[in-house]
Amino acid sequence: VVARSSPPGLCMTRRSAVASLATLAVAARQASATAVSSINDGIPETEVVEQQLPRGDKIDANNAIVVDYKALPGLYPTVAGKIASNGPYSSLEDLYSIPGLSKDAKALIKKYESKLTVLPPGRGFNERINQRQST
Repeated sequence: VVARSSPPGLCMTRRSAVASLATLAVAARQASATAVSSINDGIPETEVVEQQLPRGDKIDANNAIVVDYKALPGLYPTVAGKIASNGPYSSLEDLYSIPGLSKDAKALIKKYESKLTVLPPGRGFNERINQRQST
């Protein structure tokens, strides 16, 4: 049996190495949760703000993700992408001022105006374009 000499404090068994890694992982996860909490001003991710609740069967132009517009034939994906890319909006009339919107696209928005609404932008406002899309 050959004994290796290690500097004091650097010798570690596998068991203690795994335990140390597990402790570091838990600490990293807690630090990450604290960072996210501070980004959201301490508002839990599961909290729903009343002003941001959907109103009936209407699609909110400020908070809807692009695939939500699949419910309105003709808007997905082009017009929906333009709506999502150019908010926030203070009223439905703002939709007609989107740069590069064709007359046909404006006619589609007009056709579905009764199915659209504009609510205050929520926490997901910045992610409405990049949400995962299932096909």
